[in-house]
Amino acid sequence: MKRKEPLRKKGNMIVFPGVIERTLEIAHEHAEYYRYDEAVQDFEKAFDLVEPPTRSLLAYAYCLYEVRRFADARDVCERVLTHPNIPMIEVMELYLTVCIELKEYAHVQTLASNLLQQSLTDEQREKIERVKLLNEKIMDRLEGQQTVQDRLDTFLTSPIHEQDQFVSALFQQNIRPYKETLIRYAENASVHPLIRATLLTVFCEQQIDCVIHYPIDERTIDINPTELVGSPFDMPQYKALISLAHQHLDADPSKLELVEDVIKRHALYVYPLDWETFCGYTTDEMFAGYVQYMELLFGQRDDMDADIMSCIQQMELNMNVEM
Repeated sequence: MKRKEPLRKKGNMIVFPGVIERTLEIAHEHAEYYRYDEAVQDFEKAFDLVEPPTRSLLAYAYCLYEVRRFADARDVCERVLTHPNIPMIEVMELYLTVCIELKEYAHVQTLASNLLQQSLTDEQREKIERVKLLNEKIMDRLEGQQTVQDRLDTFLTSPIHEQDQFVSALFQQNIRPYKETLIRYAENASVHPLIRATLLTVFCEQQIDCVIHYPIDERTIDINPTELVGSPFDMPQYKALISLAHQHLDADPSKLELVEDVIKRHALYVYPLDWETFCGYTTDEMFAGYVQYMELLFGQRDDMDADIMSCIQQMELNMNVEM
């Protein structure tokens, strides 16, 4: 005679034989075919009636992770870790991954480091090292973001050499999270022209699509960085001036170096415009003016074009800074 299975009771409810097993079987099938929401529902139905077996509890934890119930997944992993004869590394890999989602980075770092001190197979070690590396990258990125935010908060009160170091470092940093703050600094006429020009170049290089109300001299122009040709040193008139300097001053390296230096400074000052737009002088006229300016500084001439000399001296005055 076939032995009858005893009826199970849950409170006042009678559970017929095979119902729990079938419910768990369906839950595992859902999980296998990525139907995580349905799997969670069926696992929870079964677990409400019986103490969960380890295999099902671990599958449930994976499904909770997939449906982004990270706190619940962590709790289930901790419960699985109390069971005997579990696939320890598999459980810990999931547990660490869940903790990363919960931003428990220090906890993950400690656990992963401790695990790596144990005897592991190459495959197990690779899994834990992969999770640990991911955690470290996230921690480094968050630390970098916090550093940027801290520097932004004190930017306007920082010495100009610190501002210069900071904005120069932004070339290696995704500035989109800080776009609005950086736009305000680029639009602030009290910020040194060198710093604002560098900021504008960062916006251009990272192709930030926005409108900046950029102060230059005594006017304000509207700029979309995505429409700029490049940095101040990519501007056609800058390249033409440098080319003229080499053509005419190669025989006098000292004068060439001084002329190049002042042209570079002024390229930053007039950016995103050029000299002709900014002060109305052609490339040839500006180059002649720079040569005159250098000769004037060294007492090599007395006569000069007063208007262009006034323009050059004003740019020099505005770009002067103690770094």
